[in-house]
Amino acid sequence: MKITLLLIIVFSAQILFAQKQFKIVDFDTQSELPFVKVIDNNGEVSLSDIDGLITLDLAKIEFIELRFYGYKDTSYTTSYLKTNDELIIIADVQSLDEVVILPGINPAHRIIGNAIDHRKENHPKKNLSFSSDYYNKFIVTNDEILAMDTSKLSEDGKEVREVMEKQHIFLSETAGKKVFGPPAYDEDLITSYRTSGFENPIFATFGNQMQSFSFYDSQFKILGEEYINPIAQGSLRRYLFILQDTIVSGGDSTFIIRFQPRMNKTFKGLKGFLHINTNNWAIEKVIAEPSKASSLIPRIVQEYTFINNRKWFPSKLSATISTDELTFDDTGTPFIFKNNMYIKNVKFDVDVKKKFNNIEISVDEDALKNQDELISSRAVDFDQKDSTTYSIVDSVSVANKLEYRLELAAELLNGRIPLGRFNIPLQRVMGFNVYEGLRLGLGLETSKKVSKAFNVGGYFAYGLRDEDWKWGGYSTINIYKPLGINLKFRYQEDVTERGGTTFHDDNFDLTQSEIYSGFYVNQMDRERLGEVILSGRLKSNIQVKLIANYQRRWFTDEYNFLSSDPSILSNSTVFDQAETAVELVWNIREKVMQLGDLRISRGTKFPRIRLKATRGIKGLFESEYDYYRFNLEVYQDVSIRGVGFLRILSSSGTTTANTPLSYQQASRGTGGNWNLSIDNSFETMLPAEFYSSSHSNLFVRFNFLPIKTNKDWTKPQFGIHTAIGTGVMNNRNDHKNIEFKDYSKGYTESGLLVNSLLVSGFSGLGIGVFYRYGNYATPYVEKNLTYKITATFVF
Repeated sequence: MKITLLLIIVFSAQILFAQKQFKIVDFDTQSELPFVKVIDNNGEVSLSDIDGLITLDLAKIEFIELRFYGYKDTSYTTSYLKTNDELIIIADVQSLDEVVILPGINPAHRIIGNAIDHRKENHPKKNLSFSSDYYNKFIVTNDEILAMDTSKLSEDGKEVREVMEKQHIFLSETAGKKVFGPPAYDEDLITSYRTSGFENPIFATFGNQMQSFSFYDSQFKILGEEYINPIAQGSLRRYLFILQDTIVSGGDSTFIIRFQPRMNKTFKGLKGFLHINTNNWAIEKVIAEPSKASSLIPRIVQEYTFINNRKWFPSKLSATISTDELTFDDTGTPFIFKNNMYIKNVKFDVDVKKKFNNIEISVDEDALKNQDELISSRAVDFDQKDSTTYSIVDSVSVANKLEYRLELAAELLNGRIPLGRFNIPLQRVMGFNVYEGLRLGLGLETSKKVSKAFNVGGYFAYGLRDEDWKWGGYSTINIYKPLGINLKFRYQEDVTERGGTTFHDDNFDLTQSEIYSGFYVNQMDRERLGEVILSGRLKSNIQVKLIANYQRRWFTDEYNFLSSDPSILSNSTVFDQAETAVELVWNIREKVMQLGDLRISRGTKFPRIRLKATRGIKGLFESEYDYYRFNLEVYQDVSIRGVGFLRILSSSGTTTANTPLSYQQASRGTGGNWNLSIDNSFETMLPAEFYSSSHSNLFVRFNFLPIKTNKDWTKPQFGIHTAIGTGVMNNRNDHKNIEFKDYSKGYTESGLLVNSLLVSGFSGLGIGVFYRYGNYATPYVEKNLTYKITATFVF
């Protein structure tokens, strides 16, 4: 018995000794190479995995040959393999441009055609519900410096190399769970994370956003940019496919196909390799990168496993990004951003009761504490380099207050200057409109450091043109954060646009040009307002506000309202009014990230709807007018592949009773030569040129893709604009001492824009010319023309 046991131990030790793992890397960059073909002397074929790793049985082989497109064939003997763990292959630059097209039928087309036909069936998110666990490892490093000859480095370069040998620049790990249910329930919950230098969960989401989860979507995303998939419908016309190799394993074959856009095709495409398995003509592996060179160089790799003899499913995803614009000064070597996702515990036919979930990524509130779960989820070794990275970067972050600086940047992006226990709202510091002129002021509100349950704030302001002070105070009580339920109180003495519609939107976004339409408001009423607002979400993408307020209004000019209705006795320039209102905002199929209390919109391809219904109540205290007022906006952005972006807004409003202009419908006019061009407005219509009791407008703008000039200072982008509208004013003669028209005959205008003629950093300036035509045009062409400046953000 002892002899038998001894033989088993010896035999097992021999097997373990003979089995050895190797990493295949690029000679120049030291980066791992996935899916390298390895052929031993017996003719056995295997491929390295997504991390460039391969395990070989040294007892059965005498030598191996490594083959990979774009690299020189390289051989290694067993004697070398026994003493080394790394296999290096050298790039063959000349082979990258070799494309030989022979006459006749392209055999790759049949294979790709079968893959396209089975695309829906093989898509992980089409016909089966599933759940899976995953582990993400995201690092920022500099591999290339490790491959450089030390003798050729400067002293600073040697120091950088020494640091890179011991640690990464940045490291983040996450563990999470994905759940999907047809047709559109998609949940991604990060249950545990650790990030070097930071506790903020925003970094924990980076890996999840670098690429699409699978290579089956018609539009494949890399870093948020969409590319036409080589297995999308119609790809045989767009892409060139070349059958490079065939690997037979068991009863199935894997075809390795190189793909790239055809010559003279200008679409946004990819290039790389597809491994198509004859088992249901599914993707087994894929390597892809954008076909057009740029300063940002992303590359993705995906590997699939046939799960439970039912479906091919992603098992490993990798993304690597480098950029020539972010390098070490001493060596010229780039920063490398890498993310590897490892997927396990895949289960099909799980019970998913909901049909839609708009929270694209969420972070569990205890995720930072769940370190034991993160440790148990690791799919790769946690080595000394990783440990040193956490230790060093954490200490650097504390010493330089990086977490605080990140919070400061986040608050600034949300329109607040943090001052410890207090914040200064940026919109209270400075503003501008035609009526007030330059508006200067200051606001102060409590921050989350005082309380996460409530905040209290106030402000004052002074208009240099109207020479008047304004002030106000407010408080918000958070009642139930998961549904965003809060109660807001405010009291203010300020000015408000006459006939304008206010949607209570707390978002601060300087990139939306519509917020600048307020620059051109030239008629305002003074208002004393007390208001209560109850807000909450009916669903994750539907927000409702219930509003009650009491106002006192003063006309600030010679305007007067003398109603012909005998039931309305007021002819004063001062009046009281009580209102109740309901606001509804529905962003159809909007995707969001939920990071603790912070919700970040990821946009939607579907319409966004805003509705406000207001009831004026006569007789409540001194309230003077009885009316209903309705306003509806339907807004949509449409991306047209390879052409540009279409923006559409339909805006309608009606007031059911005879009231002062304060509660009628003001036109959306921003006209005036050399004003800023404002999306979703009438560019040739002067402010307050038209009022109406009921109106309906349509604004359409199409921006073509920018013209590539290879110059940093200009990125011309042409655009076309059209706006049409109609509005009817009832009881026009009741409004005294004011000049305005309605546009019951229909208002029409069109224009041409050239955006980003001059570019500096992230901003661009251009020019637009607009023409008023139709029933409200003048007989003189030059008076119908309006010239404007366009301001855009360039990313």
